Amino acid sequence: MTMNAEEFQKILMHNLRKITKNETILERMGVEKVIFNDNATIVILTTGEKGVAIKSKSDEYDSTVGFAMAYAYAVADYDSKAQFKKELGKIVIFDL
Repeated sequence: MTMNAEEFQKILMHNLRKITKNETILERMGVEKVIFNDNATIVILTTGEKGVAIKSKSDEYDSTVGFAMAYAYAVADYDSKAQFKKELGKIVIFDL
């Protein structure tokens, strides 16, 4: 099937509307529940996996960072946070 750019954009926008209308981004990520408190963020996935991110004493609590880390811990296939951090360190480059 061949289509021009206008037809493609029309179909794309229609499908995007269906996605956003029928499910939230958290549902698409498989997130069942998120718990925020003063020092930790807990993400529970629909699969039952759980990730917990706890701020260090020197950090200020940031719910966005907490969610991102807790989600990463929940979906990562590692036995410990230390192992996860070690693997992450292999691919993250800090340019100061």
